[in-house]
Amino acid sequence: DYYSRTIDVLNIRGERIGQIDILEEIGWRDPSLRPEKLSLDGSGRLYVSIAGSRTGVARCLTDGSSCELLVNTSVEGVQAITAMSVAKDGRFAVLDYRGEPAVRIYDPSGRLIVAFGGHDVSQGDLSYPTSFLFAADGSYWIADALRHAVKHYSDKGDFLEYVGGYGAEPGSVRYPTGVTGDGVGRLVVSERVGGRIQEYMLPGAVYATPEEKSPTTGSGSVVVDPESAN
Repeated sequence: DYYSRTIDVLNIRGERIGQIDILEEIGWRDPSLRPEKLSLDGSGRLYVSIAGSRTGVARCLTDGSSCELLVNTSVEGVQAITAMSVAKDGRFAVLDYRGEPAVRIYDPSGRLIVAFGGHDVSQGDLSYPTSFLFAADGSYWIADALRHAVKHYSDKGDFLEYVGGYGAEPGSVRYPTGVTGDGVGRLVVSERVGGRIQEYMLPGAVYATPEEKSPTTGSGSVVVDPESAN
């Protein structure tokens, strides 16, 4: 809840069954702070990003007990958390659309594992990262809204390939805002402006050659295109 600065816990009927005052629990009582992004790990623990005069990520059980601050990301230079994603094993990623590096990935204890990505215009950079996927093979997929692409990185943060590119035709995207799937054989991407959800069969539709860093056509294909199906 933006105004009460708390998190409501709802049942499957949408009825409130509890409330978590996470800022009070972790001792961050500055009135400028608010909980923003929510995500669950494979054990059902709740991860919460915090925004305001400071940024951070906290974790607690959904009954509001055992809340802890995992990382004070503002100390590391994070300026604005656009999105947060949590893997089943408790690793979590924080996307920053202002500060650099744009992506920071932490282990379940809050220790930084890898950080990468600038806000420049090269293929490996991220102008406005909006969504993050931990792929089944250990790599990462990141939606970049202003570059109209979903970009693929190794577990070390090296740029590998991308799918998309601006356009209305199947396979292209306009301002992608969400990415899910297993990231190995299947990738599902939602678009803000395109108003579509597209499913890609991997490997990806567009690759960057290591020599030139220029795109070449790959072997991916779009298998679901609601716009053309209607």
